[in-house]
Amino acid sequence: TAYSEAEEKIIDLGTRWKLFNDQDQVRVDIRDSIASVGKQALGAFSTALASLPEIVLNGIIFALFLFLFLSQGTRIGQSLVRLGVFSEFQRIKIVNVLKRSCFKALIMNAFVGGIQAAVITLGSRLFGFRESVVIFTTVFVFSFIPIIGASGIAFLLAAISFLSGNSTQGLAMVAVGIIGGTIDNIIRPFLISDHSTD
Repeated sequence: TAYSEAEEKIIDLGTRWKLFNDQDQVRVDIRDSIASVGKQALGAFSTALASLPEIVLNGIIFALFLFLFLSQGTRIGQSLVRLGVFSEFQRIKIVNVLKRSCFKALIMNAFVGGIQAAVITLGSRLFGFRESVVIFTTVFVFSFIPIIGASGIAFLLAAISFLSGNSTQGLAMVAVGIIGGTIDNIIRPFLISDHSTD
């Protein structure tokens, strides 16, 4: 199976590089580690599934408030001015700052998502997946979704590779997923720091 092939390759590399001597103990350690990771992944998935109703409810509330602020923003602002919360000049300034911030956040997310999608699409193309348009579009859309993110698609492709018996392709896609997922953490701080003086 793909699992046995991957296990043997790890043991073979470890023996060649003299990282360990007892191969049987290494097999036990690998299986224990995989079982532990599997339990943690199952626990995380169960927690995410249990919190799904709360996420959906929060999403609905967010959408309603977003619609309210977008459709009635001017009236709300004028009411706050009448109540003396802030002056008309301050209201206009706050609105302009919020507009610029939201626009920059949207552009930044789209830019980072595009780079992540390009990296994962290129990596998947190099390692045998030919559905570039589908992969790019899916990764780009999922890059806006927290928890799953862009790397989730690469890990899905890795799982498909492992299940089809191609462990080399699977390991390569895991590496592509890690690289694609960490690009976000490298690029975003630079983009934020560039705009922090605005």
